[in-house]
Amino acid sequence: MRELVPRYPDCKNDGMCCADCSFTNYGMDCRKNPSNNLIFCRLRAGLTQQQLAERTGWTVMHISDLETSRKSLGEISLRNAIKLAEALELDDIRELTRGDREIEEDEDGE
Repeated sequence: MRELVPRYPDCKNDGMCCADCSFTNYGMDCRKNPSNNLIFCRLRAGLTQQQLAERTGWTVMHISDLETSRKSLGEISLRNAIKLAEALELDDIRELTRGDREIEEDEDGE
């Protein structure tokens, strides 16, 4: 996986802009824009919405709707979830909806 890039061009912090963009901020980033794991995974993969749309065969609007929760990731088919995970080069499909730490805890049996 690639190094995280700032979500906003003027961010001075590494990764997801700052601590307030940590997905524990009630689904909002530091600028009060909707945020979810799909955004995190896409940025971690170093992809734009356009590039992800091209890899999945979906429209940029569909990617945007999923990222802003206008459409729920939980409502896409398993086939499309797998397509999305492959496009993002994820090791575990659960990364789409849950953080790496939660997955590790599940695997450790905690």
